Amino acid sequence: GLLRVAGDDERWEFTHALAARFAGAESVDDPALLRTLSQWALDAFQDGAAHYRRTEDFGRLQAATLHAAALLARDEAGDAADRLANWLLYDGQDLFFALGRLGQACSTLNAVEAWMRRQPEQQQATARWRRELSVLLEKLGDLQLAQGDLAGARASYEQSWKIREK
Repeated sequence: GLLRVAGDDERWEFTHALAARFAGAESVDDPALLRTLSQWALDAFQDGAAHYRRTEDFGRLQAATLHAAALLARDEAGDAADRLANWLLYDGQDLFFALGRLGQACSTLNAVEAWMRRQPEQQQATARWRRELSVLLEKLGDLQLAQGDLAGARASYEQSWKIREK
């Protein structure tokens, strides 16, 4: 029950993000495999968005979010799932806000932030990493503002501003 045949009948896919944990720790840490799975998750978001437009069923997007968070958690080097993290930070947040899914927006921001903070120190020292963290904090502030957490929003905006000042 952990795997099923994909729609094209040429490959297998996990039925749930948590199933990947049972597949073996070593196999999921391979950067090439993580990149491939990240691309699969990006495709799943596109499929989920198209499905939502047709049916207003959010299930596929929710499942893709679980898969994405699981993949980000496995990317210790911070380079195998960078396209996925980038999509979640920008396009994913815009999509979830537009749909009014603030809980989904919050969980993806938390997954991206945890992924960013696990990256190696030399990567965290780059201007690009600091800019992305600043964007993440600004988007977190937007989310907190939408949820009515004015104090939390202000703190997030101030952290973002301090990073931008540097």
